[in-house]
Amino acid sequence: MESVSSSHGCGPAGGHRGAVGEIVSIQADYGELLYPNGLPRLADPALAGGALLDLGIYPVSFAHLVLGGFDNVTAVGTLIETGVDSSETITAVRGTALATLSSTMLGWTPGRASITGTRGRIDIDSWFYRPSTVRLVSNTGIELAFYDPPTRHHGLAYEAAEFARLLTGGKQESELLPLTETVRIMQVLDEVRAQLGVRFPGE
Repeated sequence: MESVSSSHGCGPAGGHRGAVGEIVSIQADYGELLYPNGLPRLADPALAGGALLDLGIYPVSFAHLVLGGFDNVTAVGTLIETGVDSSETITAVRGTALATLSSTMLGWTPGRASITGTRGRIDIDSWFYRPSTVRLVSNTGIELAFYDPPTRHHGLAYEAAEFARLLTGGKQESELLPLTETVRIMQVLDEVRAQLGVRFPGE
């Protein structure tokens, strides 16, 4: 598994490429209190309800992008009376790397992520899927690099900027997240749903 580079200070990626070594572990979670008093669609299988597609997509996508895909996936979880998932923990394997990913719509979780390697670790503070503090930590616990985003708001601004770049460039697909990658991630979610026993109408 390829190593991960990091950014130093508030600047671009710098002189820490390969600092985590070979990736051995990824952890990420995302949970919000969205049921039973949240949006009714989250409990409705006809509207693709459940925690996985609304919340679990974030840790799954994170690990999938870091590892470049999964060799196999196993999942355990709980369902509510309508048949959609309320919580799940997913274990994904790629080579010798193991990703532990969780999501729930029954409560607020820390919302952090980490990438651990043979030389060090990258920690992303809550909420990891938005602009957040990123730290590179050595195996001895020494902080080697630190990135603090200029703002923690407007996380979707980056997606909007990428869309504008594609539009003005006459492109129909982003090389940062091509359609094939999106399809592969959705196949992972379909496999998780199958293991949990979540079925939507028409399936």
